[in-house]
Amino acid sequence: MTKLFLVLALLFTTCLSAQSEEEVDSVQKLFKARDYTWVDFDNNIFKMRKHFSSKWGLFSWNIEGLQLLPMEYDSVSFMVEYEPFSIVKRKGLYGIFLLPFEVQDAAERVSCIYEELQKVEDHAHDSEPFLLAKKNGKWGQIDWFNEFEIIPFIYSSAQAVPLQKIDTWATELIQVARRELQADLVFLDQGNGDGVFKARSMKTQKWGMYQGLDEIRTLIPAQYDSLDFFNWNYPFTGVYKEGKVGIYTSAWSVDSAHETVPCEYDDYKIIEGNRSYFLAVMKDDKWSWIDWREGKLIGTWVDQVGALKFREDDAW
Repeated sequence: MTKLFLVLALLFTTCLSAQSEEEVDSVQKLFKARDYTWVDFDNNIFKMRKHFSSKWGLFSWNIEGLQLLPMEYDSVSFMVEYEPFSIVKRKGLYGIFLLPFEVQDAAERVSCIYEELQKVEDHAHDSEPFLLAKKNGKWGQIDWFNEFEIIPFIYSSAQAVPLQKIDTWATELIQVARRELQADLVFLDQGNGDGVFKARSMKTQKWGMYQGLDEIRTLIPAQYDSLDFFNWNYPFTGVYKEGKVGIYTSAWSVDSAHETVPCEYDDYKIIEGNRSYFLAVMKDDKWSWIDWREGKLIGTWVDQVGALKFREDDAW
């Protein structure tokens, strides 16, 4: 909830008028500082560097005492429009400084423990950006507000990290899944939002699908190199082994969910009919219908999936 308030505060802050040259000179003399530089115009935040030193601190005309962060930092990033935090550097390592008007202990929470920090935005002026971090030579993703490790530090580059946005409640689910399933990676089903997630076994590096928090229910066992989430109300989904795809049925749609189509196809496509769902598979650049319940091919192979003759028949 605090994270939400922090974002809202950025959206509704009133811009105050700039200070005069006399006021700027006065504050520099007060703190024995130099290099007065704006960081965030909306919140009247500025940074200064200590005389005879390269260390920066953060200040604001909006608070009593002016000082937000002491002049102990190698660098302090700008807070651009809608941005909820600043990246600071001390003793060669990076940390996060949250907007101090909503987080009262923002200065005390700064912990410079990361070798690098990198923001990734979904769109311009993204108020909830992804934050990638590097630790012990490896990259992962952290929550910028509480620094929870969303994606573990196991990747050799920032570009290799799979990004995931989570709500506050999902933090506990990920922690439970890691502990109970001995998983290193946990991804939530963002489309359905019903507590479904996929997790990768730390030991075998195989993926499974699960649901729940207090009691974890296995939907697909951890036997696959990768798998797709179930689309809303779809009775089956794709699972992958050694670069080939098969089909696993949904426990919400059938009595005994299992792998009905073996992992021996190159691609698949689900076709939604008026009364049922149909499955087409590709192999050697050819497409064919297949019965998703029993794995039996139906009809002949064609060059394009659009060339398949559509049959509206619930029997298959």
